[in-house]
Amino acid sequence: MRHLIRDRSRPHFSENRHVILAVSERCDRRCVYCYLSTNNRQDASEIPVPKLNEYLMSLRDSLRVGLVTLVGGEPSLLHDFEGIVRCIRGLGLDLIVQSNGSLRPKQLAVLKEIEVRYVSVSLDSPLAATNDRLRFKGSAALAHVCIRRCVEYGLLVRISCVVTRSNIDQIPSLIRYAGENGADLI
Repeated sequence: MRHLIRDRSRPHFSENRHVILAVSERCDRRCVYCYLSTNNRQDASEIPVPKLNEYLMSLRDSLRVGLVTLVGGEPSLLHDFEGIVRCIRGLGLDLIVQSNGSLRPKQLAVLKEIEVRYVSVSLDSPLAATNDRLRFKGSAALAHVCIRRCVEYGLLVRISCVVTRSNIDQIPSLIRYAGENGADLI
């Protein structure tokens, strides 16, 4: 008999397995610690929705996958963002979307409609100078707007933070920022 390993480190995990899915590596940003090579950032190829549906259905049925985190690059740049997130939820899978803050209002409305688990927005410091140095110029403003819009749409929003020597002293202020702006910190 196979034993199922359960990750109990996060409350949203259950007996179902979790898949982190990069449908495309396309990204319009250049964060200093990004794992994507420069050559892949503008890669226009995406997993077609019918192939994605087949793949996820197989994972759901054979491995009991129940949660998908959509990452990138940047998911908001997907040509068929709506079709992809509807495909995932249509299979009965819970969905988390990770973003650099580029999600547009129409995309947020779709995420609200399909009852996404939550949106994770990358923000390493509430201070624009620190955050923008680690991510990209204008990233703090973009993340602040996205977090505010998520809250306005009634979406659960969590802040995803990479802790470095440059921002470790600002983590308490990031925790305060999250609490004051209706977000959780992960």
